[in-house]
Amino acid sequence: MDFYVTSEGNCSYKENATVKKLFTIADTNNCDCFQIYNLFYNGFRRDHNYIYIPKCENCNECKSLRVNVSKFKPSRTQQKIYNRLNKKIYVTITNDITSSHYNLFINYENNRHIGSEMGLMKYNEFCEMVKTSPIDTHLYEFRACENDELKGCMLIDNTPLGLSAVYSFYDTKNPKESLGTFMILKMIEWSKKLEFNHFYLGYYVKNSKKMGYKANFKPYELFIKNNWQEIQD
Repeated sequence: MDFYVTSEGNCSYKENATVKKLFTIADTNNCDCFQIYNLFYNGFRRDHNYIYIPKCENCNECKSLRVNVSKFKPSRTQQKIYNRLNKKIYVTITNDITSSHYNLFINYENNRHIGSEMGLMKYNEFCEMVKTSPIDTHLYEFRACENDELKGCMLIDNTPLGLSAVYSFYDTKNPKESLGTFMILKMIEWSKKLEFNHFYLGYYVKNSKKMGYKANFKPYELFIKNNWQEIQD
């Protein structure tokens, strides 16, 4: 695999900071999936068919995070959220993208990530984000039991290492509903049923408003100095 380094760009997680990424491009029609899985194990993440890891010159705060599924125990608050929403929402898997998915995505971006480039995506660009993958990837839907309304989605890579969250978006009309937390709890539950030891949640930046929620799912591990290390908070 050939690797490249991006030019500097603006960091999404730290003000007045820049970011560089080391990346490779996977052939969506003919790739060695096990090479990609090995990169995932070593802290890389996926965006479309780009497999990347941050390589910033003066910062090392982005760290890949995975939840230890076999040891995970929900907090009292998380258990209450699960008990309340598990009666109202069911999970299904699809590969078919519709305008309902796109509209939910745009509404989420415009409410939770105001001014983001992703909020400017056109429908065809959204479809490319979901469908362009060199490995086994599916869209997990969270729908209301009462009327089948689409409430949330998680784009998930299915790997031998475990399920890996690429991106999630959901209905933001009622923030106190804690739908995002419920979605992660369900995927941890799903991971247990599939007998995976870990659920990969993407990059974590300590003290970041955008990333801080990931540390609420304990115990979790961070990829630090070429090793996965369990973090004791």
